[in-house]
Amino acid sequence: MRLTTSRKLLRARRVLLVNASRIFEKGDPNNFIPDEGIQRITDTLLGWNEEEKLSRIVEHAELKKNDYNIYPSLYIHTSDAETYRPISEIVEELNSIELEARKTDEALRKILKQLGVGV
Repeated sequence: MRLTTSRKLLRARRVLLVNASRIFEKGDPNNFIPDEGIQRITDTLLGWNEEEKLSRIVEHAELKKNDYNIYPSLYIHTSDAETYRPISEIVEELNSIELEARKTDEALRKILKQLGVGV
């Protein structure tokens, strides 16, 4: 009885969300969740566990902040982390591309001038 009461208190004002979008498999005519996926989801739900890219325990305050929207994808990010290049590297590449574009424009203008096309 004590375990049940403490479990209820632990789960009070929280919601466990599961996003199985990475578990399903394409089928014909319908997509399906394989047995291993069903077992994984079941273990997560019964154990009330958070698992990266699968489940998350969300506080009611956060749900309220999001107008009680309970779409799992809003709370559980399943995409791989994006890597960002340093801005200085991007600026350097842009400068190089702009220089190349100016040289190309100049070469094109010379060719058009030789052809007698006014630019």
